[in-house]
Amino acid sequence: MSAHFEIHATNVDRAKSFYGGLFGWALASGGAEALPPENYPGVGRCAYVEDGEGNIVGMITPENGAQ
Repeated sequence: MSAHFEIHATNVDRAKSFYGGLFGWALASGGAEALPPENYPGVGRCAYVEDGEGNIVGMITPENGAQ
């Protein structure tokens, strides 16, 4: 499986800091929680953050058996 996504940013240094922290799980990177983690039956656990550039990023941990 491969993944591809694009990030639109006007301040590249700020975006690098945010995403570097986000994917390193050190979320004090200048963004904000857009939607707190929540369980969705049949789907999994989802959360959304805003990256300081106005982009919303969603993350999901699939529920066992969910596709």
